[in-house]
Parts: sequence; C-alpha cells; structure tokens
Amino acid sequence: MNHVIRQKIQFSDWAISTHGMTKLCLSLLVIFLCSCQQSVVKPTPSPLPGPPPASVPDESATEVEEDEPPVSDTQKREPEWMAKVVLGKRAEKSKQWRQAARYYNEALDLIDNPTATPQAPSPAEIKRVYEQATKAQLIADTLAPLPPMRLSLQNAKCSSTMRSRVRGIRMTKHLKAVQFEFDQTTFTAVGKQAAQQLSVCLKERGFSNISQVTLIGHTDEKGTREYNQDLSKKRANVLKNYLILQAITAKISTAGRGEDEPVHLDNPEDFTQEEIYALNRRVEIITDE
Repeated sequence: MNHVIRQKIQFSDWAISTHGMTKLCLSLLVIFLCSCQQSVVKPTPSPLPGPPPASVPDESATEVEEDEPPVSDTQKREPEWMAKVVLGKRAEKSKQWRQAARYYNEALDLIDNPTATPQAPSPAEIKRVYEQATKAQLIADTLAPLPPMRLSLQNAKCSSTMRSRVRGIRMTKHLKAVQFEFDQTTFTAVGKQAAQQLSVCLKERGFSNISQVTLIGHTDEKGTREYNQDLSKKRANVLKNYLILQAITAKISTAGRGEDEPVHLDNPEDFTQEEIYALNRRVEIITDE
C-alpha cells in the first residue's frame, strides 16, 4: 500500500515538473518568433514598366513658397543712397526738415562716390534727389532758421546742399532762403548769413569756373502783382551787388518773378498759409558754365 502511494506522489511531481517545462518552452518560443518578425525586412516591390508616377506636391512646402516669394538680387541689397532717401522722406513726414536735408545730402554724397555706388542712378534720379535736398534745406532755413552767427567771410561755410555737380551731372538750379526785412530790400540777420554762404559757395564746390549766374527773386502773393514783381527784382539786385562786393567774378544777371512762380510743395496741406508765404519769399540761383 505504501509502495502505491509513493508511486503516485512521484508521478505527481513528474507531472508538475513536466508542466513547468512546457510553459517555459512555450514562452521561449513566443519570444523567438517575435524577434524574428521584427528582423524580417519587407521586400520592396519592383517598379512596373512605364513612365514614373507623378510626384504629389508637398502642401506645406507650397505654402512656404507663397508666403516667401523669391527675392531678387536688387531687393537683397538695396543701394545705401536709396536707404538715405527713405530716411529723408520719413523725416519730412515728421516735419524734421533739417534732418531730412541732412539725409538727402548723405544720399548725394553716396551717389557721388563710385566706390559706395558703383552703378550710378539715372541723371533724372540724381536731379530729383538734389531737388529734394535743396527744398528741404529751404524749408528748414525759412521756417526754423538757426540763430544768426556773427561770421566773417573767412569762416562763413557753404551749405552742403549747394553743389555744382553730382556724379558728373551738372546741377544748375539752386534754392536759397535769402531773407529780407518785411516789405524792404534790407537783409535780415539770417538773410545776411545766407548771402555770405552763397558767396563762399560760388568760390568753391566747383562753381569757381562758372561764367554766368542768374538771380531770380520771388515774393508771396500779398500786395499787387506789379508791386511784387518790382520788389522781387530789387531784392535780386541787392543780392547781386553784395556778391560783386565779395569778388564774385562771374557775370551776374537778375530777374524778378514776383508771385508768379510759387514754390512747388508735394504736400501743401502740411503747411499753414503763412508758412507757404514765407517759402515763396526766396531766391533761385541759376548757374551756367
């Protein structure tokens, strides 16, 4: 009886051991099959004969191209003189006329320098920038003149705005705010300084070899047309006589236009009527070689 019980116990132990081994083997088999499945590379089907399939455009790439269009070489590097002109226009909008004149003059300096500007702008463009510079200087000297200084002819300075040539292009029309006492032919203190500067300019900056200078006087529209023409002519003659006394050797002629040729303003709405009157009281200088 004991022998039978001992055999049953041994058989039970063997069954339990066999069952454990079976579970272990199955677990190892599952791990092996999984690792084999991951290592198998799915073969790429060979392309069918015929034209290659059309590629599908990447929508995200297309959106980027629309947002950032190709930039030309000109846009990548804008000439420095053009950047100065933009700054001048911004200063004009803020009514910072003296600052605007400075930026325009810096643009002219860059244009006149072949190293800074290898490709010169057109003659029309150069003259346009010069006109912007002289007009901004005229407005600054008229509406916000600097305090008059007691200058002798030896230390009077020529305005950087007045130039005879820019990149080989002759500048013949120049504006100057030579101011006179109201309804008179006498210089104001600021007007005397402007006359001094003009005499220095006509001896320097390439003007020394000019043979003809024309001074054209202008007035505002106050008073009669005949009176204004006469007054503008007299004021131009006063400036002529002053320049002759300063040893300007060029032949000087004068003309009086009165109120007939008011200054052209791109934005007249930005000025009061009195300011426009003041700007019209000016002298134009025409130089010829």
